[in-house]
Amino acid sequence: MRKENLLKRMPLLIVFLIFFITQAEAQENEVISNLEYENYSQNWEIYESFELVDIFYRYSDCSDPVNGVYPEHLLFKVVNKTNKKIYVYWEFVLFYNNQPEQPAPDENLVQVHLGPNERLEGTCDNLHQTKLGVFFRYKEKETLLTDFQFNELNEFKLN
Repeated sequence: MRKENLLKRMPLLIVFLIFFITQAEAQENEVISNLEYENYSQNWEIYESFELVDIFYRYSDCSDPVNGVYPEHLLFKVVNKTNKKIYVYWEFVLFYNNQPEQPAPDENLVQVHLGPNERLEGTCDNLHQTKLGVFFRYKEKETLLTDFQFNELNEFKLN
């Protein structure tokens, strides 16, 4: 009698096992990101305030339909809070799909010179010159950039 009950319940048990194994694998492969995307706003959000500068960020759709590319970037704005010339530099540490990027030396190094009370904003058009932005993902695709850090931000007054 016990064998018959067990055999009758075996298909149900197998279905539950398959379900739980599938769920566990899905959670293991899930990309976890603290970043929000598709929140394209013209408003800058404060990222962090330092002694001499404030750093802001926003998401931007940098699509170029003419060339068939549709990237999204996380852009940054650096604001000099002083009435002196300053020099600020840092290195981005970027995590794509929860794995730290292994960039070439100085590839993610950002250097900014600002006049008194000056601000510099990253835009889709000046990313290569200012380095005030990082690739986030291609539009309508899975999130790639899952986290970032400003490594060793240094700020100096120049006069």
